[in-house]
Amino acid sequence: SAPSVRALEAMDKAFGSGDTRSDAFVVLVDTAGLSASDTTTYRGLVRGIAAQPQRVPELQDWIDHPQLRRVLISKDHRATYLPLGLSSDIGSAASIADVKWLRSLAATVPRGPTTRVYVTGDPATITDLNDTVDRTSKRITVISLLALIAILILIYRRPVSILVPLATIGIAVACTRVVLALSGHAGFPVS
Repeated sequence: SAPSVRALEAMDKAFGSGDTRSDAFVVLVDTAGLSASDTTTYRGLVRGIAAQPQRVPELQDWIDHPQLRRVLISKDHRATYLPLGLSSDIGSAASIADVKWLRSLAATVPRGPTTRVYVTGDPATITDLNDTVDRTSKRITVISLLALIAILILIYRRPVSILVPLATIGIAVACTRVVLALSGHAGFPVS
């Protein structure tokens, strides 16, 4: 693993709970400047996140630690953030679920009209990447299937003749997915 990841692991073991596997940030931005309403939003975020210690073993906020206020609020007083330590490994199914949970929490916390809440950091970036790849893969699969059917219609010209290669390709894809899933489940590195 990268030196920065090893450093985070060492700091967590020395100063934290030892349960942090990845770091994320919840960022609260108010283009009109942070106000009392934003403090209420921030408190709601802190309460919601702190209620899930199995997901978020580390939380640094200026509600419970007022001495952090100066470093967790931007100099222009338009943004503040919550550094979080997640218990899930980056890119894992649990990490993706944690990022989606954080985004859901951020969407439900009451806030002012000029306030936006974002979830960022490596786990959020990887979750976004996975979502994009998943959406794109589905679209490409449909387009490829339509192109394949069009090519088969041009070559065979009889609907019954098209079914044999389509069935063969379908069985091959299904078998490949099963083998890959079983390999991943057995602990083999699959990408």
